[in-house]
Amino acid sequence: MAFRTSRLLTGSLQNLNTLCNTVSHSSNSINRRLSYLANRGANICLDTHPHSGIKNKDGIVATQWCIQIRHKGRDKPKKNTDKHKPNHTVELDKTTISEIVDVDKYEQQLANILENLRHEYVHKLSLRTNVGTFDKIEVKLDNETIPLNQVASIVQKGPSLIVLNLSQNIKFVPAVMSALQSSGMNLNPQQEGPSTIYVNIPKVSRDHREELAKGAKTIFNNTKEKLDKLFAETMKKVNKTKSTEIKKTIESKLLQDKRKIQADAEALMKAKQKELLDS
Repeated sequence: MAFRTSRLLTGSLQNLNTLCNTVSHSSNSINRRLSYLANRGANICLDTHPHSGIKNKDGIVATQWCIQIRHKGRDKPKKNTDKHKPNHTVELDKTTISEIVDVDKYEQQLANILENLRHEYVHKLSLRTNVGTFDKIEVKLDNETIPLNQVASIVQKGPSLIVLNLSQNIKFVPAVMSALQSSGMNLNPQQEGPSTIYVNIPKVSRDHREELAKGAKTIFNNTKEKLDKLFAETMKKVNKTKSTEIKKTIESKLLQDKRKIQADAEALMKAKQKELLDS
């Protein structure tokens, strides 16, 4: 009897050792896993529910452990969505900037572009078209842009007909036709012979007003192109600077000036469109 009891005790001790080893191994594995998750940025909450345990056959309650793991998203650096917005700038006085680019000249050129837009709106987009309206229409040649009255004789024949004579500059006829069509004045020029162009002055109707309003948008878009071109040409000088910080600072200044003038130009366009449509 004693021998049998001894064997049972020996077997129980062996089972208990095996169980302890298993629990120890599992605990080590869990600890390693929790450490890994913590290093990866997870929030770990270890909670127990002793009253919701499961009883074994001996009536002992086995405590349940609840591990809550919440992964935190890694903060990603925000991308710079504005290609013209500098990441790093330095403080520069006007004298230092002027050694690299003539800011006063740049600002004056911007102002001239805006003033030219204002002039076009006044003289081109009028409900009462006359000879003076045609004088300053820009004609684009190969290497320059010149006013229409320098390449053509402009005469008004009656209240609704303008005649252009280019007998001294026949080679410019295609360029003049293009300039009239893209002037934003709702014109439909007709060529007669090699050097004569007839232009009927449109009647003041709702359709004519709407076409002139579209012309105001066209002229504004041309102004934007001029501003962008001036900015790009000025930046060519700035890009020769070796210092990235200085380059970015000057770029920011030039861009700020351009955007201000562009905003003023857009305000002029909206005012002109309202005048044409509501007057």
